[in-house]
Amino acid sequence: MRNIIKLFLSFLLIYEPLAYFILADNYGACRDLLTRSVCNADSRFFWFMVLPIILMLIYLMWEKQIRQVLGVKQNKNITKKTKQAIVGPFRSCHKLFYGFSDYRGCSQRSEYFWGLIIVQLFMYFCTIFCVIAFLSIGYVVSMLISIIVYIVYVLPLVVRRMRDVGVDGGWGVVFTALSIVTAFYPLTILVLIVPGIVLLFWPSKLRNNPYRDKSTPNFFEKMKMY
Repeated sequence: MRNIIKLFLSFLLIYEPLAYFILADNYGACRDLLTRSVCNADSRFFWFMVLPIILMLIYLMWEKQIRQVLGVKQNKNITKKTKQAIVGPFRSCHKLFYGFSDYRGCSQRSEYFWGLIIVQLFMYFCTIFCVIAFLSIGYVVSMLISIIVYIVYVLPLVVRRMRDVGVDGGWGVVFTALSIVTAFYPLTILVLIVPGIVLLFWPSKLRNNPYRDKSTPNFFEKMKMY
């Protein structure tokens, strides 16, 4: 519990000032990141600054029940305490593009961080190229490419990261689907704020984590059983 509170306070020290700076500049930074209706809404400070605090407080009060709903299990047979080495950008890039079919492994924080950076850079330059090459339909083409990239590369990465923190990788499907929806409905990002921060900063669960055992069936294999 103490580590969760430290993580939450560290997040607030960075997120709250940044969120206020963006939301207060409703004709500049806010318009660049969000829609006009969101930037002009009086309730925007509540949704982006107060709601994350409320959600985290709810988690702190109901942690045990929430972990049970998410499928976090304990396996006392696993007692590994090995300290993991940091995964650099080049290795992360290699694992990202060659591990697109790996739904049984785990991805630690550094691999997940660099993987997201690589994907975002790729989609940024892809959008510029598509707009120049295809003109009026460039944004549509870049959007379709982004959806494919998220399904093929980001989804396995999210699943592996969830398994690494001790959560059933099946929730990665929901997380990735909501990430794609944010391209069409930016307010969907409100649902992803807390789980997104958890995936980015939560340390790997090396002990009592059944999902680190590759013999444990993943979400897709469980679906086939039915």
